[in-house]
Amino acid sequence: DDIFVMQDEVSRKIVDALQLELTPADERRVAKMPHLAGNALDLYARGRIKLLSENIENTNFAIDYFEKAHDLDPGNPLPLAGLGEAYSRFAFGVDPEGDWFDRAKAMADRVLELDPELPEGRFLRAHLAWTPQGGFDHESALRELASVVAERPNLCEAFDWIGVILFHVGLLQEAMGVFDRAIRINPDDNLNRSHRGTCDILLGRYASAIAHAEQALARIDTAWGHYIIALAQLHLGDRAAAERRIELMARRHPGMVLAHSARALIAAMAGDEKKARREIDRTELERKGYGHFHHAEFDMACALATLGDHEAALDRLEMAARTGFPCLPAFENETLLSGLRSHPRYRALMEQLCATRDHYRSVYSALRLTSA
Repeated sequence: DDIFVMQDEVSRKIVDALQLELTPADERRVAKMPHLAGNALDLYARGRIKLLSENIENTNFAIDYFEKAHDLDPGNPLPLAGLGEAYSRFAFGVDPEGDWFDRAKAMADRVLELDPELPEGRFLRAHLAWTPQGGFDHESALRELASVVAERPNLCEAFDWIGVILFHVGLLQEAMGVFDRAIRINPDDNLNRSHRGTCDILLGRYASAIAHAEQALARIDTAWGHYIIALAQLHLGDRAAAERRIELMARRHPGMVLAHSARALIAAMAGDEKKARREIDRTELERKGYGHFHHAEFDMACALATLGDHEAALDRLEMAARTGFPCLPAFENETLLSGLRSHPRYRALMEQLCATRDHYRSVYSALRLTSA
């Protein structure tokens, strides 16, 4: 019960020993450190740890922990923030047609009504802004997350999502730097390992992508980890291994739309146009509000470009960019899109994505997170 009192005392003794002078902002931060009663702290911490994987089973465990913590300390906003974050995971990647987004949004509103400045509540608000339902508002989410880590500099999840947003807008090196910060905070952050593999794919470092994804999968089995490995295997020329990996993903994670888009890409590379188009149709049927659908759009664009259907491929690329994935390096580095390079629409899209990347680089620089 005295853990937060002890935390404050230790912090202040360190300040005194080092003869540091706390700024008013530092004083406010120490004063605002959240307190949870008794076992509620343990339950809340266990829930946050479970959320560091994009895994349905662990997200359900997290919900159980947060609900129990709330029962023990019903007036505390922290367990409610955890519940909202768990609900947002279901909305983003598990059940986009359910009411999970509305429930997460309602929870965020309730948390911020209890404590308008709570970093965990503002983290949830930022996360909801970076969803299909929130319109993938990269800029407002980045700004909100920057204020979160200023107040809660050990919240590795906030750094993880800053990194995710950065690589989606084409700032790959900056994203890797942020992921480095998050993994220093928590070396067991599996979400971090998974997304480092994604950056490797976008940078064309396929062997490294497989290594990072395998490290993540050794801890928690996720659809995304299998998907990254399959993409890397495809680009390394091992189509049979990629096909086996996607089938494994589909068995372990039924209903994952990326299985269809990846199969379309594999079929196109094998010259099987009929199967590729059938899988594209299946992918389209699963559009819904799935958070990662812009990656499915990109896969379909690559499949169509491989089949020589350039106009349809460009339609998909433009849609991917509009719906959350304006990632210039991904478009530039993808060899399967080489047949589009001279197309006027492709060149116009690259100019647009270059301007978008430069804009977000300016936004990110102004946030002064590089040395955080």
